[in-house]
Amino acid sequence: MQSIRCFLCIACFVWAVQSKAQTYFTAFGLRAGTELGFTLQQKAWKTGTVEAIVTTNRFRWQMQGIVEYHRRFIGRRFNVYMGMGPHYGEIIGGGSYAGITPIVGVELTAFGLNFSYDYKPSFNVFHGQDVIYHDSGLSIRLILIKEKKNKWLKNLFD
Repeated sequence: MQSIRCFLCIACFVWAVQSKAQTYFTAFGLRAGTELGFTLQQKAWKTGTVEAIVTTNRFRWQMQGIVEYHRRFIGRRFNVYMGMGPHYGEIIGGGSYAGITPIVGVELTAFGLNFSYDYKPSFNVFHGQDVIYHDSGLSIRLILIKEKKNKWLKNLFD
């Protein structure tokens, strides 16, 4: 299982550095999986987004800020992505912790919604009960701001 995850991470890294992929600027929604929470994703440049994730379970809550690189996989609406960012959280009835969270996943945009599935282990650098916490989940986001095709601005930002 670890070798499959390693292969997926390497494959996404190779693909994620070249082409524009997202068809939206801003999307907000729910995340369910190992933990439950909210996700806000904002397109930051041609091939990347910044994502804020806040999750909780009955033992802890956590917030993450992740920079992601997207790559088209099958057409413009189906992408693979990878990224990394910091996290901070608190154990309910305990202390706080912080560290780094890498992420790798796939997403599909259709019917005004963005569906994604990802794997994102959290590596706790400061405190925490575990050094690594494995997390995966399905996010369903409503696209709040769609990408517009302004031809006269296209060459300015490309």
